[in-house]
Amino acid sequence: TLSSSSAASDVYKRQLVLRLLRRRLGELPPELIERISGLSVEALENLGEALLDFSELAELEQWLGK
Repeated sequence: TLSSSSAASDVYKRQLVLRLLRRRLGELPPELIERISGLSVEALENLGEALLDFSELAELEQWLGK
């Protein structure tokens, strides 16, 4: 169904952003993974763009704190 397809797409986006963050910044602390997992789809998409500019974990923490 459409709703299950949309939910699967949201899960994929979340997993992709987490994989990209790990690739860029190294292993992520569990509390940050939890915070990222709770983001809305719109915020997750914004994070997906913002992470391209991150070079250290502090930048991710700052982004999540805004």
